[in-house]
Amino acid sequence: MAAVAAHPARGAVPVQVRRAAAVVLVEGVGLVLLCAGYAGRVFLGRPENRVLALAGAAMGLAAGVAVMLLGRALSRGRRAAASPVLLTQLLSLPVGVGLLQGHLPIYAAAVLLPAVVVLVLLAGTPGGRTAFRP
Repeated sequence: MAAVAAHPARGAVPVQVRRAAAVVLVEGVGLVLLCAGYAGRVFLGRPENRVLALAGAAMGLAAGVAVMLLGRALSRGRRAAASPVLLTQLLSLPVGVGLLQGHLPIYAAAVLLPAVVVLVLLAGTPGGRTAFRP
């Protein structure tokens, strides 16, 4: 039996969507690495509440894996991934602005730049907008 394509009538995934998916994957990998490093510091350090600190690291790891899975689904042209990806990028904007207000411009850039790039690629280009229309 031959394998069935996910969207046989849709054709190839637009290049804008594939680029946005790559940025989302990088965000997910970055979050996983950040939280793994945080968990390592919790184990090596002496936090006041180790269980709470590890729970925070575990939630961050889970979020990073979820973002990576969204990036993978987006790269395959799955319509169900578009809304969660856009939502996570929109939620990143106030976080980045807060980092700017806290005088942490490098961290703010690491949060804001990928979010703006993904939003522009998915919502600001014709290929990104038409890729997920029914």
